[in-house]
Amino acid sequence: MNYIRKHSAGVEVHRDESLQIVKQSLRKHLDALVIPTLSTVEGRKKAISAITGMKRNVPVYVNDECCLIPLIAEREWNALFINYFTVLEVEMTADNQCDVRFADGSVLTAPLSSKKVLNRLNRCTELLQCLQQRKLSENVF
Repeated sequence: MNYIRKHSAGVEVHRDESLQIVKQSLRKHLDALVIPTLSTVEGRKKAISAITGMKRNVPVYVNDECCLIPLIAEREWNALFINYFTVLEVEMTADNQCDVRFADGSVLTAPLSSKKVLNRLNRCTELLQCLQQRKLSENVF
């Protein structure tokens, strides 16, 4: 999955150059992604905040192939999350937005500066490193 965003008919999911409209709320769709691991999005956000100290724009770790970064907050009408693992490149556009290029060759124009998007990608990198450290320390015992 490359990105998820709110859509007038539900949730727009972009995956492998295809677009799917899912007729449910964004929160229900996000929860459906993490429920198999006995968690909710709210639970994940609280745990990530407790571990990392992040308070705003907290990434949602789903699994080893999906970590969703909020570019536009979930409560906004145009909420947008990108998958950290599928992002190849972020470039500034002429109109102070940025193009996010994904591994499948698709491009998403986001209404944020490339600096903000790169900062959020870096925060996700920090989260993943923290999770990796915790896994390693658990394996020691």
